[in-house]
Parts: sequence; C-alpha cells; structure tokens
Amino acid sequence: MTTTFLNPPSYASSNHTVTLVPAQTPFVVRDNVEIKGGFACLSFTHAGQRQIVEFLLPHDCLCAGDEEEDPRFRLFALSTVELIPLTAERTPMEQRARRARRALSMARQGLINVGTRQALPRCAHLFCELFTRAQAAGLSRDLSCPLPIRQSDIADALGLTPVHVNRTLRLLREKELVTWRRGVLRIHDFVKLQRCCGFNPSYLGLAAEGATPNDDLIPLRPAKEAPRAAFVPGSARPILSLRPNGDSDGAPRRQ
Repeated sequence: MTTTFLNPPSYASSNHTVTLVPAQTPFVVRDNVEIKGGFACLSFTHAGQRQIVEFLLPHDCLCAGDEEEDPRFRLFALSTVELIPLTAERTPMEQRARRARRALSMARQGLINVGTRQALPRCAHLFCELFTRAQAAGLSRDLSCPLPIRQSDIADALGLTPVHVNRTLRLLREKELVTWRRGVLRIHDFVKLQRCCGFNPSYLGLAAEGATPNDDLIPLRPAKEAPRAAFVPGSARPILSLRPNGDSDGAPRRQ
C-alpha cells in the first residue's frame, strides 16, 4: 500500500487550497492542516494487527509530525479526505495543545471502554462519541450523521472481531437503538443509548469550547444514570461499575 505524502500550503496562506486524499490510503502531512471533509484515523500497527487509536472528523486539525513519534503510527483516510491549510487565526500551538488534551481524554475513555464494557455497550459508547463529535462539527441532521467507515474499522477500534461487531450491530438494531447503513448512522433513542453505556460527553470538552451548534438536540451533559467510580478502602484503584444489566454477551478479545 502506497503512502501519500502531502505538502499543502503554509497555514498562514489565505488561499485555502484543498488537498484530496483517496479513501483507504495512508498519508503523512508535512504542514499543519484541517480536515475539511471526510473521515480519517490515527492507527497503530504491530505484527500485522491494527489498533485504531483515534477517529478524525471534519474540523479536526492535524499537526505536522503527529504520527512520527513511532513509525508504527500512521494517518489513514477511511473515506476521501479533504485537507485545507490551518488558518493564521488558529495557531498551531493552540491546536496542538487542544488536540493533545482531547486525545488524552479519548484515550483514557478508550481504555475504559475496551477494558470494562462488553460488546454492546462498547459499540454504543463509540457511536455516542462519534455522533456527539459529528454534531459539534455541524454534520448531524435530526438524529443522523455521516459515518463513512467500515465494520472492520469499528473492530480495530474496539478490540473485537468483525464477526462480533456484525452481531452487535444486529442487536443494536433489534433493540431499536441504532441503525448504521450505507455510511449513515441513525440513533433512534440517544438517551437510552447513552444510558446503556454510561456515556458522559464532558471528556470531549466540546461544551467548554462552545463547539456545538445544535444544543437543543443533544445536550452535552452526563446522563442521569452515568456510572461513577467508587473508592473501596483497601483497594489500589477506583472500581468502575460501567456494565449494563444483560445488554450483551461477553466480547471475545483478539489475540
């Protein structure tokens, strides 16, 4: 697979030249850019196994060298991606700091999601996160948003097999929580979906940034039944009660 090396104009340019990255293509950015359209991811590959570390949506910013800390990290276009230079008003330092904070928060939630939730709430949490971020980017309409990725991408993000992801998506449809077809995610009952996985959007920091144009649709606040960590005397760490009651069978882990 060929890696595309991009050399977009300087972020100070007002030309806003659009650089296109074909779908299913790894790429490297040589300057600071913003995703204008399309979905991408930051992934880590080792011994033939891929782990998606972060999904990247429109209006997310990519800074030169983000993936160079380890050659096994790489950026990958999940759909056709449009990149534009980062404008002078959005300085690289600010964007790098903001992205680092959000990436750390999402990484923590990702560890909790994979380590403590079974398959159904694990997928539900990811869908809640992606929909909330898409809504903040102005991509949602009613309870739908574009999600032009593959089931194998979900599997690589959640530590599940593609077969188990397919089975879990069927359960989500049968429970009338989520329908995902032809690159469009539709949530039938966001509150119920949020409660089944304990999704608390505060870690995304979207409300603090004022980035949500549809505040009347999905309020960016914790669900009433969101789980909390309880410290047990004599325990080395908080104990998280994140699993719903009987929402899914166990999730097989990839070896």
